[in-house]
Amino acid sequence: MNKVKALIGLGVSIWVVFETISPAVGFAKTPQIAQASTDRLNLYLERQGNETYDALLRRATDAAMATAQQSFERDAGVSNVVVMVSAENNGLVAPILTLEVSRSNWKNRIRPQHWITDLASSRTLLRFESSMPERVNAPSPTNLPQPKFSPPEPPGSPL
Repeated sequence: MNKVKALIGLGVSIWVVFETISPAVGFAKTPQIAQASTDRLNLYLERQGNETYDALLRRATDAAMATAQQSFERDAGVSNVVVMVSAENNGLVAPILTLEVSRSNWKNRIRPQHWITDLASSRTLLRFESSMPERVNAPSPTNLPQPKFSPPEPPGSPL
């Protein structure tokens, strides 16, 4: 019976020591699962000269694709990349597109056009002239009717 108590005591002692030392040495009770990470990146572009909105959008698309490529190459643990591209035009700044892609889709080049979301309202927010609709038959300021103004009558005056 004493041998059983000694074995139990020894087992408990070993268990306590293992539980105390294991976190410090790096032993884990359960295997660690590799976690997927998402790399979120922001890019900023300035309009170049008389660049059209469509040309700026193409440049933003190219920059976002290159950034995603670099992100996947730089870190093998990255499973998803999200790139937000903002642009500046005459002091106005707005996001113009986002790219969101998984590593597996990137490797297989599955539907790259679906990775990019063009933020359509950005054209207006950045005030590109091509986005402003022209008014047809808009009255010119000289053709507008002029309001008639009559000064008020002083109190007690006959009408």
